[in-house]
Amino acid sequence: MTQLRDVQAVVLGGDIGAYSIARAFSEVTRHRPIVISAFGGGVVRHSTIADLVVAPDMEDLDALHARLLVLDRQVEAGHVIAVASADWNVEALLALRDRLPERWIVPYPDAATVHRATDKASFSQLCEDLGIAHPASRVRAPKEPVPIEGLTYPVVAKACDTSAYHAVEFAGKKKVFTFETPSEAHEMLSRADAAGYRGEFLIQDYVPGPDSQMRVLNVYCQKGGRVVFAGLGRVLLEEHTPSAIGNSAAIITEADQDIIEQASRIVAELGWHGFACFDVKVDPRTGEAKILELNARLGRAHHYLTAVGANPAEYYLRDWVEGDQNIESHVVERESLYTVVPISLLLAYTPGERSRILRLVARGRVASPLFNRRERHPKRWAYALAAYANQFRKFARHHPPRRT
Repeated sequence: MTQLRDVQAVVLGGDIGAYSIARAFSEVTRHRPIVISAFGGGVVRHSTIADLVVAPDMEDLDALHARLLVLDRQVEAGHVIAVASADWNVEALLALRDRLPERWIVPYPDAATVHRATDKASFSQLCEDLGIAHPASRVRAPKEPVPIEGLTYPVVAKACDTSAYHAVEFAGKKKVFTFETPSEAHEMLSRADAAGYRGEFLIQDYVPGPDSQMRVLNVYCQKGGRVVFAGLGRVLLEEHTPSAIGNSAAIITEADQDIIEQASRIVAELGWHGFACFDVKVDPRTGEAKILELNARLGRAHHYLTAVGANPAEYYLRDWVEGDQNIESHVVERESLYTVVPISLLLAYTPGERSRILRLVARGRVASPLFNRRERHPKRWAYALAAYANQFRKFARHHPPRRT
């Protein structure tokens, strides 16, 4: 245990996911995690459980490398583990892994494996090769016509190169597009071309159904792709602002062995090592769970794992620091509610789940990464309360509730 505690965590990112990772490590190690963020948003600013470093130049690899070396000279711990909360930060750590001091741990597979898994076109092909249920997909090359053959509109479009897409801006930009017609798709994707995005887009058949058809699965794999941990959540509500569409706003933990087995086949084929997060949607027309994509990191809403006692930091540390090659397998079965929106707002959007939500609230099985009793700074608490209140405005504007 002493070895596991003698670790300095460095977290790249400034969103709820980054804070959740820092929070997880702060509960296990004796060193305050260091969060490196380009802007230092309210969720990580004024934290008393972690130290914030604001680095506007962190997307420049050389500047980030120099900053990490400065941190290395300041860190007293025997080990440093660097983790990321966004895809482009994972890529940055992989690019710098061989340039960091020996005591630094970057707990991800090699860059080629990560690219195969996270490039949406190659992941789609992998699912097809393995016979994994996956929406019909076509790839649209830069400045090429939008694919029509083999697809049924409406379709969903996602940038294959999320790091390159992150770097461009244009009117109407979204994380995930839904297009009703080929002409609508052509107009918007042409804007991405004009903005300087040179990557491909994956065009997929749209799987219908509300937010509650979505599932999120985080798995931890030891070297070679052996799954030793799986935590599945059924999404109750997603965020709907253009820049955050698809992010989970409320999750209830559930167990679904079929989804876990499908995901396990994928990571075994990849020889994965570390955490992987799968987005899944259950097709209401067939009841079939279709795996949409794999993220080479913990999902943004992974605090739903910590909330049921499955702290992800412990898996990183036991595997990469302690070297335990035989971590006992565990599947999350305990029911709990994760939410970043007020309960009253959640109930307004999920009337069919009212009794279940209220039962979990009554039992104290509700967790939010925003609220942490170990935080002491009043400005951090003011931010958390304001962020909760702001959800009413955001949902009213971007996802008004249906009137019955």
